[in-house]
Amino acid sequence: MAEVTDDDDIIRRGARVESTMLALSHDITHSSLQQPSQWRQKSADVMKRARKQRDKSEIHRFTYHKYVEETHHAQYSKQLQVNTALKNKRATLELLIEKLQGKYSAGVPVVNTLEEIKAKVASEMEEKQRLLDRNTERQQIRKERPKEELVADEAHRQLLAQESLLKDALRQTSQLYSEITKMLEQLMEVQASLQEDLNDKKHALELNTKAEMECPEPHLKEKTVPSPKLYHHRGALNLDTDVRVDFSRPQTAMLASLNSWHGACMKNVENGKRSQKKTLTLCDGSEKLLKKHADAIQQAHHYVSKALQERINELQHMANDLRQQLSLTMEEIEDAESTTQMLQGALDNIQEPLKICENRRNLHSARPKREMIEDVVQRDLKVEASDLMEQNEYLVQRKHKLSLLMEDLMETKADIERDIERKEKCVTLDQKCLELGSY
Repeated sequence: MAEVTDDDDIIRRGARVESTMLALSHDITHSSLQQPSQWRQKSADVMKRARKQRDKSEIHRFTYHKYVEETHHAQYSKQLQVNTALKNKRATLELLIEKLQGKYSAGVPVVNTLEEIKAKVASEMEEKQRLLDRNTERQQIRKERPKEELVADEAHRQLLAQESLLKDALRQTSQLYSEITKMLEQLMEVQASLQEDLNDKKHALELNTKAEMECPEPHLKEKTVPSPKLYHHRGALNLDTDVRVDFSRPQTAMLASLNSWHGACMKNVENGKRSQKKTLTLCDGSEKLLKKHADAIQQAHHYVSKALQERINELQHMANDLRQQLSLTMEEIEDAESTTQMLQGALDNIQEPLKICENRRNLHSARPKREMIEDVVQRDLKVEASDLMEQNEYLVQRKHKLSLLMEDLMETKADIERDIERKEKCVTLDQKCLELGSY
């Protein structure tokens, strides 16, 4: 509307000048009959002034049209730059969305793997704690052995070694669980950041696409110059400096902001890449550590089982030897009992001869005083009494010694029976530990 108004104003001014010239020419024509030279001079002046006004008006019209043309050209350049920037932005957004989507998609299985590793590590922690409790239970069972059997045998040393191994493995597994939990939190934060950035980029792409659809393709209008003869008019050309459009500064600022925005997005992508790589490394290390613990625990379990089995075999062998000794001791006791009975019979048998000998000595002592001589009969009676007393004393001593031997044999029998009972109890407890196992 501004262009049409200025154009019409210039046309109206020219029309008024022409009407003024016609009116003056009419007045001069009526008065020229009397003053022709004056009339001609006035007409020439008016015509000259009108020609100058027309030239000036045409110059202004040309300058105005040239300004409008330059403005249209600047608008065309601006629209073209905007459209190009939108296309470049769309391409950049699509590339960033592809990178973000790829990195986010690559992070999903990593998160799933880390969660599986976390669950596996938690299960391993529970399993190690259960094995540690089982080991403690086995030690408590072995503490129920008799006091005489509480020795630091190989099975006891292997149980202590297994307990130390389980505690160390449980501590390392607990530290690994903490690291995995921390890494999973960081990875989830990175994934959330990638998802948020991806949503922002998708929303920006939608807005950019909408802006592209709303921005029409620019067309450069054809030049409309009122008079070609004024192309080289000096007055018109002097006004070219007033029409200048420079978009270098806003474009530079836009490119700078674009680089910053693109750099922040790529930094986010690189953070996701580093987190995923670090997570995969942690997963590999966790698998190796768990396998190492499993092998060590399995080997320790094998050593404990082997030590318990060897201890059981040793106890059973000792119990068999003790049973053999008990059998021999019982035979000795039976022999001693039979010998005791035999000695008792011999003592019983010698008592009658002793009584007879004593009676004979008493009867022989009853002789008259003058007949009391130590004859052969007296000597024989003394020898007989002495022999019988000596035999009786010998049998008594033998019986006493045999009774002492019987007491020793009975104590030995009791000790062997108690030792066999202890060994059998130890065998039962160790077999219970062996059947209980570490798994």
